[in-house]
Amino acid sequence: MEMVWKHTFKTSPPVQPGGAIPLAARLADILQGGLLGTLFQPVVNLADGSIFGFEGRIRGPSDTSLHPPARLLEAARGAGMIGLLDRAMRGILARRFVDLQLPGCLLARIEPLATLERDPRDQEPQAADPGAAIAILPTLWQVSEPDQAPPGKAFAVHHLSRAVMEGLREGGIDNIFIDPCFVQHIDRDPVKRRHLEDLGKLARAGGARLFVQGIETEGELWMVKELGATHGSGYWIARPRPDPVPLIPMKVMDLLTQGGNTLYHTSYRRDTVFEKGLIIRAPPIPPDTKNRDVLGVFQAHPHLDLLPVLDNGRPVGLLNRHQFMERLARPFHHELFGHKPCAVLMDDQPLVVPRDITVPELSRRLVEASRHNLISGYIVCDQEAYLGVGTGHDVMREITDMQIQGARYANPLTQLPGNVPINDMATQWLEEGLHFFACYGDLDHFKPFNDVYGFKSGDAVIKATASVLSGMVDHERDFLGHIGGDDFIILFRSPDWENRCRSGLEEFGRVIRTFFEPVHLEKGGYEAENRQGKKVFHPLTSLSLGVVEAAPGCFANFMEVSRVAAEVKKLAKKIPGNSLYVNRRRLAGVPA
Repeated sequence: MEMVWKHTFKTSPPVQPGGAIPLAARLADILQGGLLGTLFQPVVNLADGSIFGFEGRIRGPSDTSLHPPARLLEAARGAGMIGLLDRAMRGILARRFVDLQLPGCLLARIEPLATLERDPRDQEPQAADPGAAIAILPTLWQVSEPDQAPPGKAFAVHHLSRAVMEGLREGGIDNIFIDPCFVQHIDRDPVKRRHLEDLGKLARAGGARLFVQGIETEGELWMVKELGATHGSGYWIARPRPDPVPLIPMKVMDLLTQGGNTLYHTSYRRDTVFEKGLIIRAPPIPPDTKNRDVLGVFQAHPHLDLLPVLDNGRPVGLLNRHQFMERLARPFHHELFGHKPCAVLMDDQPLVVPRDITVPELSRRLVEASRHNLISGYIVCDQEAYLGVGTGHDVMREITDMQIQGARYANPLTQLPGNVPINDMATQWLEEGLHFFACYGDLDHFKPFNDVYGFKSGDAVIKATASVLSGMVDHERDFLGHIGGDDFIILFRSPDWENRCRSGLEEFGRVIRTFFEPVHLEKGGYEAENRQGKKVFHPLTSLSLGVVEAAPGCFANFMEVSRVAAEVKKLAKKIPGNSLYVNRRRLAGVPA
């Protein structure tokens, strides 16, 4: 675990005359009595949706005027107790963080008007619990509102580039934090987008993390990820809670992985525009071709909508039939432009993509590019050699088909791919001779849980399990499917698949405890009727994972893989608690 002591530098109104003494006395009682409350909000790695850590926040007792953090700071500043409040904050957040067994690092701050009289880089704070495995991210840079930031403490974005570049060059900045004011409506504000994009480039160049706060909409999350932010937090991801569940909502995972779970997990997710036939073999023309000759080409080929313009084999433009005809149909335009080169009417900023670009990636690039690219189309090249052209309409139609296909076979509860896409993906990997590991996951003692807590709680456990498993996989390499009920399967190509399984089981162990009543947690289970109608004691619900290696040439089809994986899963279920059983035996056809 890592701990980040994070402070923003802003001003707050002074304590009113006559209020310092009672507030100071009340504050002293709160600090000495350990009465500060804590909230934790998850910070997500925007690359894969995993939890980087938790932001820790403090509150005063709810039944006092010092409950808001602004009032706490006001009282501490007026009484000269800022240092005492800071130490108390560090201690209680560190202890609570360890007690809750939260994953990742702790980012500690007093908000919304956090302030210290010293720069946090001048002295590295120490963890309050020496026995806790908490490290410190030492160097911070906070981007705050310019009218509230004292010189040397924080900077507005438009004053930041030179200072950040110098700090990155000197190795003095490891983490850059962006205040919520710069994130709000960023998906609709081009100025904010430009500033954050510049910061993203600077952070990447210097190897620094770029944190954004205050993400409140789907559009804001997508935009900050695309602009280079590495980590984020906000209400749309999860609200701060005193006892947070270390679980990222499925909607967030969907957006951060591939913009949509059902789309990503169909068997078509790896298909390229070349494989899907989204390339039209249109004859290229040079940029000095007369527009009247271009008109003749379009008239001779009524089904041809696009003509690429190549200069010495290099794509320099694209001519769209409908736009070209519309231009020439205007009064006198045929006479004015007919003898001029097509370069004057072509789209001189065509979207050029490689042949191996996937359909979802091409769709994303078309949507993010200028509107005219979606209308005009795109040019496909293999290295630098021209292959053909394609239309935005064909791509949108293919994406729609993929979404319909994915939704048709997705599990209605988790929206993970069901049996058809699971079989398609495994069959594809077997036919390609890929080496992978099939991991069969199943919940233990799940029926008694449904009987005791109800089917709605059971559905919640299944969705939580899906989220935990989703956090285990590398969405660029692996595949997660929901067979049905409480059965899941992961097809691993990640080399560290075993560590991922063990980390996932630990995570599940933390998550599942939030679904049980304290009395059942204390007893380690509860009584419920078995299938014969007798009351018996059932342990708490756990997760069993059985893994089998699917090496090239080992299995003829996925049915054989699933049969062996099911047998291995049964062996895992015989182990009490959350368990992993790996088939270590070499199967026939697999070299030793």
